[in-house]
Amino acid sequence: VPGKGQVDIIEVLRKINTKNSVVVYMIGDGKLEDKCKKLVKKYRLDDNILFLGKLSHKNTIEYISRSDIFISINYDGSFGNGVLEAATLGLPIVTLKHKGVLSKEYFQFFKFIENNERTKRDLENFLEDFMNHKLLRQIMSKNSIEFSKRYLIDWEDRVDSEINTIVSICT
Repeated sequence: VPGKGQVDIIEVLRKINTKNSVVVYMIGDGKLEDKCKKLVKKYRLDDNILFLGKLSHKNTIEYISRSDIFISINYDGSFGNGVLEAATLGLPIVTLKHKGVLSKEYFQFFKFIENNERTKRDLENFLEDFMNHKLLRQIMSKNSIEFSKRYLIDWEDRVDSEINTIVSICT
């Protein structure tokens, strides 16, 4: 999907990969898939960026759970379900700061990068720090878990709550 920052992530990885062993899972398909694959080939990142295509929700969660970090550079969208799902898995999260972030309280839990001309450079600098500082990775993981506990409810509780709301409206 255009606007999700896939090209920028590839370009950032190209710059940091010379010093670090990194593998990125690109999940989904869309209009930019061919362009992204050509860039990966051009930059010789075939071993570092794996295009998984469209996956079932279960398989998507499985790949996210195998990850060390969740990156969402979604220029057009909102905070996104992917960010919330990654948080429940305790993954460190880096995402764009934009109007999709409903509460400034969230800023304490994740790494937010400004959406401007420095976005790619800021992402590159952050990822270099992230890969080189185990304590940063541990703190960010704990932040995601804390965010999940504080702000998210599990699926069964949500369904129960919605059913109770519907029943109370109908009776």
